Amino acid sequence: MTLLFKCIACSLITVLLVSVLKGQKGEYAFLVSLCGSFAVLYMILNEIEGYLSVFFGYMADMGIEGKTISVMVKAIGMGYVTEFSSMTARDFGQTSLAEKIVFAGKMGIFILTLPYIKMLCETAVAFIN
Repeated sequence: MTLLFKCIACSLITVLLVSVLKGQKGEYAFLVSLCGSFAVLYMILNEIEGYLSVFFGYMADMGIEGKTISVMVKAIGMGYVTEFSSMTARDFGQTSLAEKIVFAGKMGIFILTLPYIKMLCETAVAFIN
């Protein structure tokens, strides 16, 4: 719960600084916004690090192999990076670019999971035959 409050506090401070800077020094507002976003992202990633080892332990207990876990974590990471990048582009009025970032992220995840989609289709065909 403290992570949530830290992120909210950092975000509110960033919003206030950006609001003040937009009126006086607009060129610095972007940098402050970017730094605030990275600070929140760093806090989240720092907190999640401990939970990932627990997650990997659960997956190992269930007998899921390391390659599958790796693909899952990569896909989740790609989704978050895509969302972060597209929202940053939207914040600066680049809606068209944001949509292209989202499309690239979806294609990246699709390509990453293609071997598993093939395996799923082969399993379905084996059940049908």
